[in-house]
Amino acid sequence: MSRVRVRSSVSVPFSSPMESDPNVANAAQERYLRLAVANKNAAQGPKIMVEYVWIDGSGQALRSKSRTLDFEPRNPGDLPVWNFDGSSTGQAPADDSEVLLKPVALYRSPFRAGKAKMVLCEALKPGQEEEPARGNNRTWCKQIMKK
Repeated sequence: MSRVRVRSSVSVPFSSPMESDPNVANAAQERYLRLAVANKNAAQGPKIMVEYVWIDGSGQALRSKSRTLDFEPRNPGDLPVWNFDGSSTGQAPADDSEVLLKPVALYRSPFRAGKAKMVLCEALKPGQEEEPARGNNRTWCKQIMKK
């Protein structure tokens, strides 16, 4: 239960229906997930939301960013490599902060309706060799598993 401050010296107990009844919260979530994705220009085809997900520089926390595509990807190779500022996630220094997100696994999104996707990514330092960024232990694991 939350408290709402009515005046500077008085606070009154307040609870929203979502806090007190989990069925209301579930119903609201279900209704949200069923909403249609607007497509203002049908001639361009469907719009697909794709959530790129990766492990940050701590090696424990997940990060993500969303992208809207004009096509439905069928496998990770269909998706473009994307980039982000790695200094904010502890994966790159501020003076050279670009980090690449390389898609490696594609799933239907459990959080969005329609054809939305979730893609798990490797975080890589840009360059010819594309070495793993801090927190990307998948590359090392993959090398060990091949042996």
